[in-house]
Amino acid sequence: MKHTGWLFAIGIVLIVSEPRFVFSASKEYMELEAQMRTMVEVQRKTSEDIGVLREKMNMLVQQTTESVNRVSAAVDKLDKSLQQQQAASDKCVDQLTGEAQPLRSELTELRARVDAVIKQLNEMNRSVQAAPATATGGGGRSSSSTTPR
Repeated sequence: MKHTGWLFAIGIVLIVSEPRFVFSASKEYMELEAQMRTMVEVQRKTSEDIGVLREKMNMLVQQTTESVNRVSAAVDKLDKSLQQQQAASDKCVDQLTGEAQPLRSELTELRARVDAVIKQLNEMNRSVQAAPATATGGGGRSSSSTTPR
């Protein structure tokens, strides 16, 4: 309180002694006051804008998180489906491999039989060709016999 009285007294002395000084001081004071109001308004507006941006950013983060979760769930579902398809495919391949092995064995056996039949046919063909030669007596061929090819 004591200091306020002294300041008030000094202010009165200055006003009485120099009115021009008081007018210019009040003009500067008014300009400073206007600048302060402008700065306060800019700060308030900036704070509002930051609040709006923060809300929008939070909303975008939430939407992005939800999208990532949906994509992750879809990828997990797709991965599970691919694993099931791979397991089914592996089972089919194993089954076909198991079925192909006996077929290969049977084909090998059949090839051996066919080779034996071809060998017998070749022997029969040679003996048929040799038989007319011995029947004519000279080992020559008869003009009426034909050889199958």
